[in-house]
Amino acid sequence: MENQTSPRTIAVLSYCTIIGWVIAMVLDKERSSFARFHIRQALGIHLMFFSSNLLFMIPFLGFQLGIGIRVLAFILALIGLLEAIADKEKPVPIVGEQFQEWFRTV
Repeated sequence: MENQTSPRTIAVLSYCTIIGWVIAMVLDKERSSFARFHIRQALGIHLMFFSSNLLFMIPFLGFQLGIGIRVLAFILALIGLLEAIADKEKPVPIVGEQFQEWFRTV
């Protein structure tokens, strides 16, 4: 008998760094709709965080924008994590619906 990881565990894991996201993708063999919803949300948030690095290269305003996006990404990750823990499929504010649309093949 094969050990199955619950969709809730996979959803929570997807928010825990990009490595956690990769592990969540591997563990979601059954392609649970709940887990995939949170995997898409987490992917968007991780990409927001990493794209903020590009803003740090822009003099003056880039630093403030980069910090702002990182803070926003952290807050969105916290909201997404709490929704995953609560077993809810609620998109994160501002960009959650776009993440579902952009990453629908994930």
